[in-house]
Amino acid sequence: MVIDGLGGPGDPDESNVWAPLSTRAVADARASGITACNVTVAVGGDPWEDTVRSIAWQERELDVHPDVFLKVTHAAHLREANAHGRWASSTVSRGCR
Repeated sequence: MVIDGLGGPGDPDESNVWAPLSTRAVADARASGITACNVTVAVGGDPWEDTVRSIAWQERELDVHPDVFLKVTHAAHLREANAHGRWASSTVSRGCR
Protein backbone atom coordinates (compact mmCIF):
# COMPACT_ATOMS: atom_id res chain seq x y z
CA MET A 1 0.00 0.00 0.00
CA VAL A 2 1.42 3.39 -1.05
CA ILE A 3 -0.05 6.62 0.34
CA ASP A 4 0.95 10.04 -1.02
CA GLY A 5 0.28 12.71 1.61
CA LEU A 6 1.24 15.65 -0.58
CA GLY A 7 -0.11 15.06 -4.04
CA GLY A 8 -3.04 14.37 -6.22
CA PRO A 9 -3.82 13.59 -9.82
CA GLY A 10 -3.11 16.20 -12.44
CA ASP A 11 -1.58 16.99 -15.80
CA PRO A 12 1.65 19.03 -15.70
CA ASP A 13 0.76 20.55 -19.08
CA GLU A 14 -2.60 21.90 -17.85
CA SER A 15 -2.45 25.41 -16.37
CA ASN A 16 -6.09 25.55 -15.28
CA VAL A 17 -6.27 23.75 -11.92
CA TRP A 18 -10.07 23.47 -12.24
CA ALA A 19 -9.99 21.77 -15.66
CA PRO A 20 -11.31 18.21 -15.81
CA LEU A 21 -8.59 15.61 -15.54
CA SER A 22 -7.12 14.78 -18.92
CA THR A 23 -6.85 11.27 -20.28
CA ARG A 24 -3.13 11.52 -19.54
CA ALA A 25 -3.69 12.50 -15.90
CA VAL A 26 -6.12 9.62 -15.34
CA ALA A 27 -3.77 7.14 -17.02
CA ASP A 28 -0.84 8.43 -14.94
CA ALA A 29 -2.88 8.04 -11.74
CA ARG A 30 -3.84 4.49 -12.67
CA ALA A 31 -0.23 3.54 -13.54
CA SER A 32 1.37 5.29 -10.54
CA GLY A 33 0.99 2.43 -8.08
CA ILE A 34 -0.34 4.86 -5.47
CA THR A 35 -3.13 3.48 -3.29
CA ALA A 36 -4.25 6.76 -1.75
CA CYS A 37 -3.59 10.48 -1.72
CA ASN A 38 -4.51 13.34 0.55
CA VAL A 39 -5.64 16.37 -1.47
CA THR A 40 -5.50 19.83 0.11
CA VAL A 41 -8.35 22.25 -0.48
CA ALA A 42 -8.35 26.04 0.03
CA VAL A 43 -4.70 26.68 -0.66
CA GLY A 44 -5.00 30.25 -1.94
CA GLY A 45 -7.37 33.02 -2.87
CA ASP A 46 -10.65 33.13 -0.99
CA PRO A 47 -10.63 30.21 1.49
CA TRP A 48 -14.39 29.56 1.37
CA GLU A 49 -14.74 29.83 -2.41
CA ASP A 50 -11.63 27.74 -3.06
CA THR A 51 -12.73 25.06 -0.59
CA VAL A 52 -16.17 24.68 -2.13
CA ARG A 53 -14.79 24.76 -5.68
CA SER A 54 -12.06 22.23 -4.89
CA ILE A 55 -14.42 19.79 -3.21
CA ALA A 56 -16.85 20.10 -6.15
CA TRP A 57 -13.98 19.46 -8.59
CA GLN A 58 -12.86 16.39 -6.65
CA GLU A 59 -16.40 15.01 -6.36
CA ARG A 60 -16.87 15.44 -10.13
CA GLU A 61 -13.65 13.55 -10.89
CA LEU A 62 -14.62 10.76 -8.49
CA ASP A 63 -17.98 10.47 -10.26
CA VAL A 64 -16.50 10.57 -13.78
CA HIS A 65 -13.75 8.00 -13.10
CA PRO A 66 -15.16 5.47 -10.58
CA ASP A 67 -12.99 2.73 -12.08
CA VAL A 68 -9.85 4.69 -11.10
CA PHE A 69 -10.73 6.81 -8.04
CA LEU A 70 -12.43 5.96 -4.76
CA LYS A 71 -13.50 8.46 -2.08
CA VAL A 72 -12.09 7.63 1.35
CA THR A 73 -14.46 7.97 4.28
CA HIS A 74 -13.07 5.15 6.42
CA ALA A 75 -10.06 2.82 6.60
CA ALA A 76 -11.79 -0.01 4.74
CA HIS A 77 -11.73 2.14 1.61
CA LEU A 78 -7.91 2.06 1.66
CA ARG A 79 -7.95 -1.74 1.69
CA GLU A 80 -10.58 -1.79 -1.08
CA ALA A 81 -8.58 0.59 -3.28
CA ASN A 82 -5.41 -1.40 -2.73
CA ALA A 83 -7.10 -4.71 -3.54
CA HIS A 84 -8.66 -3.41 -6.76
CA GLY A 85 -5.89 -1.18 -8.10
CA ARG A 86 -7.81 2.05 -7.55
CA TRP A 87 -6.64 5.39 -6.17
CA ALA A 88 -8.37 6.36 -2.91
CA SER A 89 -8.71 10.08 -2.27
CA SER A 90 -9.33 12.11 0.87
CA THR A 91 -9.34 15.86 1.39
CA VAL A 92 -7.93 18.18 4.02
CA SER A 93 -8.63 21.86 4.42
CA ARG A 94 -5.83 24.28 5.20
CA GLY A 95 -5.98 28.02 5.58
CA CYS A 96 -9.70 28.21 6.33
CA ARG A 97 -10.80 30.39 9.19
